[in-house]
Amino acid sequence: MGKKKHEPPPPTGGLDQNGLEKRLCNCICLCQLVSILSGVALLYLSVIVVSPSKQTLDAEFESTPVVCTTLENMRNSTNCSVLSCGEWCISKGGSTCAIIHAKVRREGSAVSFRDCDPVRATFCSAQEYNQTQQFICSEGEDKTGQCDALDRFMDCKPIKNKADDIKTEMTSLCRNITAIRDCRGTKPDGTQEKEIHVCTRYTCNALNGIYECSTGNCKKLENPTCVDRCSNLDMGNMAVVTPDLFHWGRCRSAFSNGTRIWTDQQKPLSMYCTRIRNVSATEMEAEDCLNGTLMDAPSFRQITNYKQMLGVLERNEEPLFEDQSFLPSEKTVEIFNRTKVMINVLGCVNTLRKECTTWLAHKGRDGSEGMHPAVYPCFITPHATNYVITDYDRQATVSQLVMASAVPSCLLLFSCFCLCLCGKTVGVNEFGLFFCKPCHKQDGDGGKEPAKLRAP
Repeated sequence: MGKKKHEPPPPTGGLDQNGLEKRLCNCICLCQLVSILSGVALLYLSVIVVSPSKQTLDAEFESTPVVCTTLENMRNSTNCSVLSCGEWCISKGGSTCAIIHAKVRREGSAVSFRDCDPVRATFCSAQEYNQTQQFICSEGEDKTGQCDALDRFMDCKPIKNKADDIKTEMTSLCRNITAIRDCRGTKPDGTQEKEIHVCTRYTCNALNGIYECSTGNCKKLENPTCVDRCSNLDMGNMAVVTPDLFHWGRCRSAFSNGTRIWTDQQKPLSMYCTRIRNVSATEMEAEDCLNGTLMDAPSFRQITNYKQMLGVLERNEEPLFEDQSFLPSEKTVEIFNRTKVMINVLGCVNTLRKECTTWLAHKGRDGSEGMHPAVYPCFITPHATNYVITDYDRQATVSQLVMASAVPSCLLLFSCFCLCLCGKTVGVNEFGLFFCKPCHKQDGDGGKEPAKLRAP
């Protein structure tokens, strides 16, 4: 006698499915979709969220921000291995090669001036003429050229043309003098010149004189008169230099954290501050103030231009407090005299919202255009001296790490568990339809036991 063999039960259900079986079929399809999507999400999130978040937390950045001041923006650096900010981390090399270096220091004191006469404010720049931005109109990429975006006051002069594809001997070199000079011009009859030059690579090669421009549309100033900005200051007994404006006037006292640190009975006081929070008729509040310097009243009143004021602050010959308890000198709070600045530990973002364009426009201001270099908060780690980052929030980083790892993982495990469970309870008949095994007696013959084959 051979071994007994059982015939497989005949298919059950035919072309009919009950409501439960239809819902079960839909549930399987949904679980398959969720498992695929959660698996793919887990794969991508592990690269663009989980790994960077873990690196950020492992670096142990200090939660209290320090202050960065941009020193140099290397827009076309030859070393692009680690950028300051690049779009889309997975695609390396697709962003503009920009590397920013800055000096890093601790934050200074908060100061409030009280009982003031109206404090005056104006924009000043210490830039020299030969340091101003220059543009050569016949040079540049495509048809736009370097003069297609000239803005504000330009001092243009003819120079020898070096571009082979421009059929002209001479072209124009224009310097942006907006930051250092204020210009006015009139025709003999008192009207302004109305002719407008629209600059491209092939036009504006004959500019000569002072022009007022707006995004490449320039008009020449007739009989121009230019005066140096901040060249005739009338000092009082206090002066505050900020990245945006120079403030000066006369006040009776200054306080820091509720402590009076200066009165008008002392020598005139000058300082550098990053932010002016409030200016009213009689008060002015400033934050992150450094280099508090006292100066003899006669010498202070002899200061007539902005460069002299910067020299006083840089020398800091007579500090307000010898122990640097208030308004410390910049050297005493310095952390790094030069280091790389990155938006995060990877130096790139994955938002695809041109976030780096905005970031570089602000953090990349190094003073080359005559404005004050960018000053902004940044974060340091005790484990590295070669870089700092600007975007850091430990709580948000932990939340992103948990969400990016836990949510897709839980969905993947749950959907796989459901599929395994369905695999034990679902069968397929000869018509290719799902049927629920526990819902039918698998005898195919009205509940009778299936026939058994006996060996001959």
